[in-house]
Amino acid sequence: MSESNAAIVKKIYDCFEAGDINGILELVTEDTLWDHRAAGAPDSPMNREFHGKEGVGEKTTASAMLETN
Repeated sequence: MSESNAAIVKKIYDCFEAGDINGILELVTEDTLWDHRAAGAPDSPMNREFHGKEGVGEKTTASAMLETN
């Protein structure tokens, strides 16, 4: 991973920790693929791939809601 990519990933983690979903969405691209199939229960609706800004937004929103409950 290049230094610039590592810096972007760090910013994404910082945004996630701060609950800044819009900040995350500003950093990802439409060709982003978040593969969450190996995490959690196999029958969970979150156990799938998330594509692009819309998918990342869906995943981060759901994760943030789980963190607050």
